[in-house]
Amino acid sequence: MKKIYLPLLVFLFLPSFLLSSQEKVDPICRGIQKEIKRSMDSLRLENSVAPCFIDYMGNDLLALNVEAQLGSLVNSSEVNYVNSRSSVLVGSYEQNNLNVRTSLEELFGYFDYPRGFLVTDQEEVLRTEVWKVLDEKYKASVERYNSKQSLLRNTEVPIEERNIPDFQRLEQRICIYPKEPLNYDIRELEEYLKEASLVFADYPDIVDSNVRIYAGTSYVRYCNSENTVCCYPNNLVALFIYTKGRSVDGEDLVLTKSCYSSTIEELPSLDSLKALCKAQADYYQIRRTSETLDESYVGPVLFEGEAVADLVTQLLLSTENSLVAKRKPLLDEGLKMNLRYYSQMPAQALGNGLETFMNRKVISRDLTLTSMSGTEKYQGKRLFGYIPVDAQGVSPAKEMDLIKEGVLVNMLTSREPSKFFKESNGHMRISPNLNYMGVYPGVLRLQSKRTMPESELKAKLLAAAKEEDYPYGYIIRKVNGDIPIEIYQVDVATGKEKLMRGGRILNLLLRSLKHVSGVSDKENVYNRIFQDVKSSYIVPSGLLLEEVEIVKDQRIEYKKPYIVDRPE
Repeated sequence: MKKIYLPLLVFLFLPSFLLSSQEKVDPICRGIQKEIKRSMDSLRLENSVAPCFIDYMGNDLLALNVEAQLGSLVNSSEVNYVNSRSSVLVGSYEQNNLNVRTSLEELFGYFDYPRGFLVTDQEEVLRTEVWKVLDEKYKASVERYNSKQSLLRNTEVPIEERNIPDFQRLEQRICIYPKEPLNYDIRELEEYLKEASLVFADYPDIVDSNVRIYAGTSYVRYCNSENTVCCYPNNLVALFIYTKGRSVDGEDLVLTKSCYSSTIEELPSLDSLKALCKAQADYYQIRRTSETLDESYVGPVLFEGEAVADLVTQLLLSTENSLVAKRKPLLDEGLKMNLRYYSQMPAQALGNGLETFMNRKVISRDLTLTSMSGTEKYQGKRLFGYIPVDAQGVSPAKEMDLIKEGVLVNMLTSREPSKFFKESNGHMRISPNLNYMGVYPGVLRLQSKRTMPESELKAKLLAAAKEEDYPYGYIIRKVNGDIPIEIYQVDVATGKEKLMRGGRILNLLLRSLKHVSGVSDKENVYNRIFQDVKSSYIVPSGLLLEEVEIVKDQRIEYKKPYIVDRPE
């Protein structure tokens, strides 16, 4: 079997069966706990502050990647990865080395990478590795703490910001989830993908294609100086169908369908997978000859299917003023000078402006957005983004309104307080390879107090477009940033839909959700990845916005056709 290293997409899965007793803490965690305690008692530099909090997280990941192209196996590999993350806070919970940036690397998080982790029952070996890591972290934390004190002495900081604690103090928590190995036969998966990928051999206009499975079995151990121990598996199965070709006028067309699940058993049957591949190939064939948008449009647009989840991600989670609470960091003068070369201040240097709108209307009063990260099942099905405990040992609530009837009432938080939020609600998330750590959603549900059938929603779109004197309206079913990947022009007179391409959405902002004309009475659940972290979106199947601006995308590069056709 050919072994090839590929970049990984790894994600978080937490099971429902929980064991909660100190007796269940394994030898690895006990070794980490001992070294954390020794470091808390003994880590000292002369005339420097002592540690006030230490944590250490390690994971053990077995990653499977299998990829097939046109009936042939191009990759089949199993690789074991072990990574760790740790932090040492010095000073006090009220004031420590957090919330200060002294370089561009710190500002953009380029310095904060995971390092190796030893999975061993040999306590002396394990503790030696942890000792080296914590010693290094402590020295860096003291330097940052001293820089922060200098900044505070020489920088005018409003008193209300000075008085915000740097870190939340919590009580001990023990939560141990058992390992959950994924069961698979690698040879069966290879044959499964080879047969499915052969579907694309009948489509010579598709110049590149593959079908790939990533399956990750991971186990995370988290320990801190508050004597908290949390262990849980991080399992994910991801199926990717990729196609690339070129339109008749030379635009590169890339399509990727992703299906995420928690077990191998949830993968589609071979016949179903072949049907998915064929549907994607057929859609590509239509799109490559579809018309391009030439006329600007400012009018009603109906977002359907996955585009509604895309809309939630884009407007509520992907901007600097998102639903993630964020404190404005202290910046030293050298860093400020470097930032003057930017056309606008990077989001990492700013606080979250949306926090100032607390208890004010930010979207339509018909809409409510709820975090359900602590809810394991919805309508009898396990939620992909469910998280019983986050990366700091905090459990999210089963339900928590973020926006209630259009009014901002809460945000996603961690143990690092901001001006308006002093406590964590359990949303510090970590990708299982530990590359990404931050505040991310688990489960989000968008609902409306006034809904209508999907058929009425489309009729309302056409009526609104006619009122604006347009002979057509638009339905969007997939969005990537400002590009409507699946956009259909709908004839006002006949209701007939025509696939279009080459469009771009302008000025789609959070306030766009203040003007909602209609919401479907049907819900869809989508499994998604947000910065390599698993999430679930429960959203209406349709959402009609009163006014969206769509223009011709002038950034598209049109290429010359291939001289020779794809080999058959």
